[in-house]
Amino acid sequence: MIDSLINKLRISIYELVSLVMLIFMYLFYFYRYPFKINSTLTSPTYHNTPLSIQIFKYVLFFIFYLVLIYIIHKNELLKKIDIKKIYGKIKWYIFFIVYILISAVVFHLSSLHMLIRNSSVDFIIKFVFFTPLLLLPIFFSNFRNVKYIIFYLFSMFLLINVSSDIIQLILFFTVHRLPALAYSGGSVRFGGLWDDPNGSAYFTFLGVVYFIFNIDVLSNMKFFSERSKQLYSYIFIILSIIYIGLTFSFTAFILLFLYGLYLIYIKNRYGYVILFFYILSILVILFDKGLYTKEIVNKFPSAIKHFTNPTIVKTGSSLLTKVLKFFFGNKLTFSEDTYVQLFYSFGIIGFILFIYSFISSIFNNRRNIELIILIILFLIGSIGLPYFEIFPVNGFIFFLLGLYLFDDEYIKKLD
Repeated sequence: MIDSLINKLRISIYELVSLVMLIFMYLFYFYRYPFKINSTLTSPTYHNTPLSIQIFKYVLFFIFYLVLIYIIHKNELLKKIDIKKIYGKIKWYIFFIVYILISAVVFHLSSLHMLIRNSSVDFIIKFVFFTPLLLLPIFFSNFRNVKYIIFYLFSMFLLINVSSDIIQLILFFTVHRLPALAYSGGSVRFGGLWDDPNGSAYFTFLGVVYFIFNIDVLSNMKFFSERSKQLYSYIFIILSIIYIGLTFSFTAFILLFLYGLYLIYIKNRYGYVILFFYILSILVILFDKGLYTKEIVNKFPSAIKHFTNPTIVKTGSSLLTKVLKFFFGNKLTFSEDTYVQLFYSFGIIGFILFIYSFISSIFNNRRNIELIILIILFLIGSIGLPYFEIFPVNGFIFFLLGLYLFDDEYIKKLD
């Protein structure tokens, strides 16, 4: 059965297991909405996620990794790639990972102890644990077919998200069932299957970007005429924008606007579609008694406070302590800004290593416009939300970056 599926999809067993992992990542949080499990900090009517469920995803990922390692070894895939070229592409990110691991042990051991005692999972673990997803595409034998399949997976994921929101909307208006992020006197935010507005909005935005990257896939399908291709494209983009509108994700709205402007700049007609329905969504939000607008305005003081908080340089009894905290970090800190979180937790060194690892990828892959767009949009989005903190968005980010970073023409050894 598996062999026939592999032959039908025209992919290897390694690629099939990788795709199964992606589907598992997407479906993992199906339990949140029906069982009211999330976090009491953001969802007053919900229960905190049990530690067993938090750990379970790591256990399953570890099993996936073991299976993939076995496949790599059995099929001698390491002999088919150029390790030196691969290392050259990601060496700065490797330096960053090594640095935060050392920093966590040397400078943040007490903070780690608190995290373990409080049964929390810190973003250090997520940085390290989901980084291998960046390397998944290295061993792909057929990038073209895998990209096609992911194209359709994004369509399926969007359909699931929209269907989930329809169910949540019906329950909200009939029995007043609230999703995870609903506040008294404020807007109700719908987050699809994950019940996570910010995470699913960014994921849907990634789907729009990826969809437009690979729009020619439709032209290669026999049952898609030119007219049906355009219709399918417009439906996908419009549904995505409507879905993002229901999440009320400020960061996703900004990214969508910037991406729409970019498409118009390169004379892509989908840019006009994005901006039209984007403006329409904004008008609907403003019409909603301005509640969400007030929430956005109220967020700015706290955001500014994140940047101006002098704790990191003023804490300590000596100049040496202040200098150490500036360079290596003060304490493991959560923030809704990736850069603030990195600076507070790992100092200016961790901050620079993180930024440079992505900037170097842009300069080293100047002809790879898709990769550059993904990196720029990710770096901009990280100002508003710590996407490395949000599972499974972090996993998909790593995977998509790897998909365009490790195209087969770059990694296969010369004959």
